Amino acid sequence: MMTASAAAGILASLSLQHNVCIATARLRLRPVEAGDLHAIHRMRLDVEVMRYMPGVETVIVAEESRRSIERVRLMMKEGGFSFAVTRNCTIEERIDSNDNDSECDIDRNDEVVKAKVIGFIGITSPPQIFYIFQRESWGRGYATEVLRAFLGAYWAGRKISGGGANGPDGRRSPSSSPEKEAQRVWHGEEELGDVLEAHVHDGNVGSEMVLRRCGFEFAWETVTSAHGRDDVRCMVYRIERPRG
Repeated sequence: MMTASAAAGILASLSLQHNVCIATARLRLRPVEAGDLHAIHRMRLDVEVMRYMPGVETVIVAEESRRSIERVRLMMKEGGFSFAVTRNCTIEERIDSNDNDSECDIDRNDEVVKAKVIGFIGITSPPQIFYIFQRESWGRGYATEVLRAFLGAYWAGRKISGGGANGPDGRRSPSSSPEKEAQRVWHGEEELGDVLEAHVHDGNVGSEMVLRRCGFEFAWETVTSAHGRDDVRCMVYRIERPRG
């Protein structure tokens, strides 16, 4: 476990990754902040939320969890593109500020409503995209709404690469394979991300549906490690930058 002072030092050293904010009909995407540690830690403690993730958090106190602190650091690391997701709230919703399951927090002294973080989305391991939402926000179409908005902002902000594994006419080189192409589509500052991936553990049907709705296509199947096993089936989905 990490000490509180060590955690404070790491979090204090972090700077905002970017200054991009995105608004959708119901949600707002903003840069991840050091103060989001408790939000991501709360999700990582939930067995259901982490069912199709590498593993469940076991350290109860957020400031003592090396893994949760590292997750925040990765989501704030320079060169990435990650967001905290909040929902637009109104005072009329009358949500109990002591209810951890609510999507809004109310300061009863000032009668101010502040948006509560309900999820995260971004890229910490290019070209792979991730997203995670608190269980109370499932089944409302938030993941699809957020992913579509994220993709629009991502493609708009990234330079088109000079062909990558494809030739000048856009056709794939005869020697290219999906696996090799995936390793070459992220070239640092010069050529960034004409292809994105999402890795989905076997059984996560809901996530596969979200990806398909947003234009991702199944590419190949592999195996990964999760929950103490090293033989977990994983479906790789890919999406290419829209052309034209």
